[in-house]
Amino acid sequence: MIIFFKFFLLFSFTIFSLGHIDVVLQYTMKTGRKNNVIFFYGQKAFTTKSEMITYLTRKFNYIPKTHLLLDLIDKDPQGVWKRRNKHNHFEKISGMSTEVHRCSTNVTLIYVYSYNRNVSYECNGNGFSSYSLAYENAKKLELYDKFIIPPSLLEWYARSTSIWKHIWMGCNYRCFSARNYEGLRYRTLKEINSYRKLNFKKGLKYNYYLESDADTFAKKISRTNPTSLCDTVSPYLMSGHISAPWGHLLVKRWYDEYKKYRPTGSKTVSKVTQHYQVLMNSQYRKVGVGIREKGNYIYIVLKFV
Repeated sequence: MIIFFKFFLLFSFTIFSLGHIDVVLQYTMKTGRKNNVIFFYGQKAFTTKSEMITYLTRKFNYIPKTHLLLDLIDKDPQGVWKRRNKHNHFEKISGMSTEVHRCSTNVTLIYVYSYNRNVSYECNGNGFSSYSLAYENAKKLELYDKFIIPPSLLEWYARSTSIWKHIWMGCNYRCFSARNYEGLRYRTLKEINSYRKLNFKKGLKYNYYLESDADTFAKKISRTNPTSLCDTVSPYLMSGHISAPWGHLLVKRWYDEYKKYRPTGSKTVSKVTQHYQVLMNSQYRKVGVGIREKGNYIYIVLKFV
């Protein structure tokens, strides 16, 4: 198997070495009966902004103050919470007050949401139950942003490479892993349909019930050891794993393997042929994509009907 598919990535977890990772704390403001401004973080009220800053820096004392950003939000006429600051502008703590801070495009943000005693975290559109999990995800984003796919891994088969570049160019791990791998699911469907069109097969429609089943199976095979056992194929399902930053290369690998495959004359149908047969099966009308990430690998499952 190509060496990069077995590539292990190691990254350290050092809470005080945040690099380009900032933590966003959202707060609100209301006008009191005496026309005084009241500041709120979650359900906790403060009479002054400096009082709120003191509370927040103590509550989040495990995060350097230089990496804490404040973000003012309020409700629009439809009752939806929206940011008051524009685009990538936030408030950076400076002493007991704040100053306008414009985040650069290479900064990874972790959002902290607090309601009553419940605290949740969001990074890259994905939710996390703890700061450590959100921080680990942010470090992955920072690390994988540096990865560049060598041309030798793409340019074996010209037609599939052209399709792949049209669909995936400019979309790296940060792009396809956002919002529960929304981009990876959608673009995988688009890639499969492009290969099917190339082979005069009708395109597939996406099905969320199949996605749910595929997600369940992906979770199951992510516990498999050794990992080679999670690469399976059956008439209605196929699965595989790949190093996380290369998650968008798995379907191309399946397709290209068949194009360069030379049958041995055995009566047993090879897994390479089975992958191709399932991808190109003209009887299928729908597909769901299941995804599970564990450690340095992404496990992908395609379920057809």
